[in-house]
Amino acid sequence: ALASLFESANVVVERTELIEQAVTTARDMKADISDSIIAALAADAGATETVTFDKPAAKHIPGMELLT
Repeated sequence: ALASLFESANVVVERTELIEQAVTTARDMKADISDSIIAALAADAGATETVTFDKPAAKHIPGMELLT
């Protein structure tokens, strides 16, 4: 569904390459898309890690660190 949005002439996705990469990461790592997008945006902004309470996100998404 998201791939068709990226290709649509009627939809503009801000920072398309970054979001597409985050979606690919989520698919490859079997992780939530929203968590992957958050981690990608944070990394792009210069964060070395993004803390989360979400154990699966911390386990599967590069740059996510579990806050215990």
